[in-house]
Amino acid sequence: MKNTSRHRARRAPARQRGFSLLEILVAFSIFALSITLLLNIFSSGVRLAIIAEEYNVATMIAQSALEATGIETAWRTGELTGVIDDYYHWSVAVREAQMDLDLTDAEANAYTPLQITATVRWGEGQGAREVVLQSLRLIASDKVEK
Repeated sequence: MKNTSRHRARRAPARQRGFSLLEILVAFSIFALSITLLLNIFSSGVRLAIIAEEYNVATMIAQSALEATGIETAWRTGELTGVIDDYYHWSVAVREAQMDLDLTDAEANAYTPLQITATVRWGEGQGAREVVLQSLRLIASDKVEK
């Protein structure tokens, strides 16, 4: 009996089980594709967050420009422009608004309706973006410079 057990011990070891090269390549390809998709999703999210922040800043600039009109400068028709941080280009246009109101001549001459348009632009080419805010104000005619 001892000879038989020694004989079995000397036989070639049973075939080891493991992954073939093809299985490893397929698994690695699936892993690489998954990582690529996840990175694209995250980079799109970051890009959209940056765009949202730019819109937020541009809206604040336009709102500030609207509110400053008539306070920091006299009420007059025309356009003011400026640049902030060499990136946001803003303009404020003030024009007399045409309104069909049923007013007497005295009432119509006492006040002037002004349409104020604040525009902020940024970016270049196809990435150019713009925010436009408008307001209508009724200003005493003696305070409007022409």
